[in-house]
Amino acid sequence: MLDIKKIAVHHGATREGSPEAYANYHVNELDWPEVAYPLIIGKNGVIYWTMDLNKVSYNVGLHNRYTLGICMIGDFRHDQPTVAQYQSLYRLLEALKIDFSLTDQDILGHQEFAGYEWKQCPALDMDGLRGQLASKQYSPVINNFNNDKKILITRPAVVKLAKEDDGGMANTLFQPSNAAIKKSAENVLARLSSSTTHGDKAIGRNWVEQLNQDKLSESDAVGLLYVALDRELIQGRKE
Repeated sequence: MLDIKKIAVHHGATREGSPEAYANYHVNELDWPEVAYPLIIGKNGVIYWTMDLNKVSYNVGLHNRYTLGICMIGDFRHDQPTVAQYQSLYRLLEALKIDFSLTDQDILGHQEFAGYEWKQCPALDMDGLRGQLASKQYSPVINNFNNDKKILITRPAVVKLAKEDDGGMANTLFQPSNAAIKKSAENVLARLSSSTTHGDKAIGRNWVEQLNQDKLSESDAVGLLYVALDRELIQGRKE
């Protein structure tokens, strides 16, 4: 434990999972001595302590001896961590920072370690996550699908922490804070509503109508943002 200098944040890269499933794969399929992650956070926020922290775990090759791994169940290339997972992750990181005398800058995504720049794990914007820790905001961060190209993706102001007691973002209307943001959203929707020269399937034009009628929900707005990022950033396509 005295060797631990960094915390590595992972996702399981499967939409469902469990500590037992991960252990079975790591031990029986990969022939590793134990499960790779000493700490695993379930979708319900439960934190599983799976192995002695004095043992070296196989969570980041070439960096294992000084790294403590935390894995959240889920595939964040496609989904967001749940509200409960975010709450447990931030609380756990704050506790581990004290226990191991670490700073926010010592908390890295698997994708940020040398040799793993190609890996989309945990596929979250880690600069944003460290910023949340520094500001004590503890809010979600945007999925960073394009980590391998190191393109900065900032979290839109319209994304709010979903409240479990009111149905979350699905029941919250997208309300841009000024005309410029709304105009930008209209431009994005207009582009997505048109077929591209690359054969991408166009989305329905009714999204633009919903935006103009103040009927577009926040969850739909965020989903459309991901579609736009996929076209413009990940695949590097330009009209």
